[in-house]
Amino acid sequence: MPEVDVTINRRVYRIACGAGEEDRLRLLGREIDQRIQNLVSDVGQVGNDRLLAMASIVIADELMDAVATLAEANLEPRASAAPLADPALRDAATAAEIEAVAQRLEGIADSLEQT
Repeated sequence: MPEVDVTINRRVYRIACGAGEEDRLRLLGREIDQRIQNLVSDVGQVGNDRLLAMASIVIADELMDAVATLAEANLEPRASAAPLADPALRDAATAAEIEAVAQRLEGIADSLEQT
């Protein structure tokens, strides 16, 4: 199983992933790091655990909004990221991708807590 080094708030985490998911994991790590840096700008260095918790809450909030939007539109999440012609369907597909990312982030957070 491949492992990827992901740097979040100047701390390196080695995280296992599926074969072929390395680039995606690096991208997700950069996204989390950017969110952490935004929080650091707002609240300062309040500790990695607290910053990760805050970033997780922000992401979960965005995810809940996306899921609610899907529910309001009576759309089911899609696993495919194929381009869609209808903007509403594109938004639904994006929301589904966000949900999948959130689930992956929860797994990553769980593995980080074990370190």
